[in-house]
Amino acid sequence: MTQEVTVIQGIETRELFTASNLDYAIEKIEKDIKSIHTDPSTEKGRKDIISLSVKVRDSKTLVDKVRKKLGEDLRLELNTINEIGNKAVERLQKLQDETRLPVTEFENKEKERVAIHENSITLIGEWSNRIVTYNKDDLQQANDFVMHIKTVDFEEFKQRADIAIISLEKSIADRLVAIEKDAELARLQKAEQDRIQKEREQLIAKEAADRATKEAEERAAKEKADIERKIQAEREEAIRKQKEAEESLKRAEQEKIKAVEAERIKIEAEKQAEIAATAKREADIEHRKSINNSALSPILAIIHAVQADDLTAEEGAKELIKMIAKGEIPHVSIRY
Repeated sequence: MTQEVTVIQGIETRELFTASNLDYAIEKIEKDIKSIHTDPSTEKGRKDIISLSVKVRDSKTLVDKVRKKLGEDLRLELNTINEIGNKAVERLQKLQDETRLPVTEFENKEKERVAIHENSITLIGEWSNRIVTYNKDDLQQANDFVMHIKTVDFEEFKQRADIAIISLEKSIADRLVAIEKDAELARLQKAEQDRIQKEREQLIAKEAADRATKEAEERAAKEKADIERKIQAEREEAIRKQKEAEESLKRAEQEKIKAVEAERIKIEAEKQAEIAATAKREADIEHRKSINNSALSPILAIIHAVQADDLTAEEGAKELIKMIAKGEIPHVSIRY
């Protein structure tokens, strides 16, 4: 083996790790290796091949050594850059936060202000939802709350607050009406219970005072009950008949209204149809007049010529036929 192989050596700086330098060195080695003829069938040839392989290995080892050293140097440099950069970022972030602090404080106050209004409006809604369970004392507390909340300045939320307050006031009024109705119903039920109880006590006293006439009283009570049931049945039947009569009258009124409306619609439709027919007739008459007048003018011209002795009657007739044949008289034609 007479030719020498280039070996990368003596370079331990970043100069090696540039695309041009490293690629050039490797390409030179590849070119040298490929240009050397070797014979693995002889002992010398095999030694030469091993020698070439060792030289390539040495170049590879040097490249890897430089790579590792350069990587370590860059790592240390990167650590220093990160440490300095992190401190700078921390200081700038602190300065950014301090610079923006007035806006941040304003935004926080604004969020707090909006939250107060939103919570107040939500509270009004919660009062409205609870009203259905309140008694009169609770309703007084609700009214006090309304009086207080009306003094609050809701600023841009005023419209929403007003709507919520009006809804709460309506709920209070509706609940008060319901309470009064419940109280009236309870009073009527109590009066009915008292009446029944009184009748029961009177009946017991009467039975105790006159046991001898128990059977007669029982018959009388039975008859009374029958009469009451009969009266009740008659009352219910009368109510039923009255209700049926009212419903029948209502249906009759509705049918009457429907009939009147149907008649009105019919008359209106007939009136519109008559107007449309009249308009159509008038339009047809005008159309006919227009066609007749357009044909009349040239015919009158010939008649006037005959009357003025410019044409004889026969000549006038022939001229009229020619004009019709040529289509010079509108809407008039001759069919052969």
